[in-house]
Amino acid sequence: MPLRFATGKKTLSNGAKIPLVGLGTANVEDDSFAEAVSEALRFGYRHIDSAYFYRSEYYVGEGLKRSHVPRDQVWLTTKVWMTHYTRDLVRQSIEKSLADLQTDYVDLALLHWPFAVRNTGLDDDGFDIDPKPRESDGYMHKIDVPISETWAALEELVEEGKIRNLGVSNYRKSDLQELFTIARIRPVVNQIEMHPYLTQPALHEYCESQGIAITAYAPFGNLTRKNDPLRTEPLMVEDANIARIAEKHQITPLQVIMSWNYARGVCAVPAATVPKYIKDNYIITDLDKEDIEIINHLDRGKRYHTYEDMFGQSYLDYE
Repeated sequence: MPLRFATGKKTLSNGAKIPLVGLGTANVEDDSFAEAVSEALRFGYRHIDSAYFYRSEYYVGEGLKRSHVPRDQVWLTTKVWMTHYTRDLVRQSIEKSLADLQTDYVDLALLHWPFAVRNTGLDDDGFDIDPKPRESDGYMHKIDVPISETWAALEELVEEGKIRNLGVSNYRKSDLQELFTIARIRPVVNQIEMHPYLTQPALHEYCESQGIAITAYAPFGNLTRKNDPLRTEPLMVEDANIARIAEKHQITPLQVIMSWNYARGVCAVPAATVPKYIKDNYIITDLDKEDIEIINHLDRGKRYHTYEDMFGQSYLDYE
């Protein structure tokens, strides 16, 4: 099959159209990333996935400005970190993101987690002094901030035109069901860990039934640990089945995974800073039906991101 740019969009339940491939922006905090964002936009990307917590939104805004791509052609996502779930702090988080992104609105704002933790104050740049506030046992602990308060604050910002669409991240079915009981504006996206070893079919099906699109973070599994000397597991992207499909279509294993997500209507937002990888991740092909089924059956419920270092247990068990 011929290769092509991943220019497709998914129509959300409210009619908005989100580009299926975006550039992730986690773990980058220097000016070189502004050029990476600009490079991505000039190459054809029209979706940038950012977050208050990433500390990179200033560079995203600079990259957008340098690219000379009109603002209304780019889908910008931000996320509100769990230290900012009270009404006033939700607003503070969004306004900080807007200032750094150098824009009047974001296309999508997500709640980064389905629970709140203690806020320890802000530094001179307006960020959390400690975005991962630890208690005496060394872990973060949930505090009681009603979801109704947090969501209502986001809805106010939608009404003011500062947010176009609302969504969530790392939400389980039970979290979504609780949210539905109080939401005037329903979420249209749930961003979750999703890759061939973690396809999450039950959650995916439930979200689709409720008009919620899936965005996949960490679509390449544990690739970020490629050079980690403590890594004991093989890289998911080196799976023999993925390698055979890549050879069959004369594409890279990463392009196989991006093509698989694209075919299923799942947004994917892999982070990249190297121009070659930025470009490779935006090139897909049409996989055969049998290829898609082979990848679907690689699921083994393998989570690479449980965040036990933050919570002392998997976030799935965090009550």
